[in-house]
Amino acid sequence: MANEADNTTSIASVRYYRLSEENARTFYGEWRFKTLAIIRKKGWDRPFRFPEEEIPEIPPAATDGADAIETYKANKEDYDQVLMGCSGVALGLVVRQAHGNVRNAIKFLDENYAEQDESNLTQLLQEFTKCRLESSDVDPDTCFLQLDVINTKACKYWITV
Repeated sequence: MANEADNTTSIASVRYYRLSEENARTFYGEWRFKTLAIIRKKGWDRPFRFPEEEIPEIPPAATDGADAIETYKANKEDYDQVLMGCSGVALGLVVRQAHGNVRNAIKFLDENYAEQDESNLTQLLQEFTKCRLESSDVDPDTCFLQLDVINTKACKYWITV
């Protein structure tokens, strides 16, 4: 039986999903989803929950109100999470163009790595035609999950056109 002292000395670690130039074109959607999930789980998602709220560039004074202070802190935590998950060109986009604003960081990463052009639509159509449940070796759940991912990507494309 473990005693309470063992629990107090455990070390916690943070998992950063690394977005780099080598994996950005194929991994960006998953990276974005996981990074925003970590941000939500930590409770730092205020800049995303209140997109109309301005993010202060400098630490707000106590007289600016609790909301401004909370937004500033949450943005800082969000931005650091995004920053720690990037390397190479993706890191440069975040540092040089976002200027500490997590909404801008995600916007610039979306513009550069999210699948939105016609070549990706062609690729989606090819993936769709290859995704078949023909043999007993194929797991039906995997096949339906792939179809759902393809559908989600296709819907994003049609909405942006």
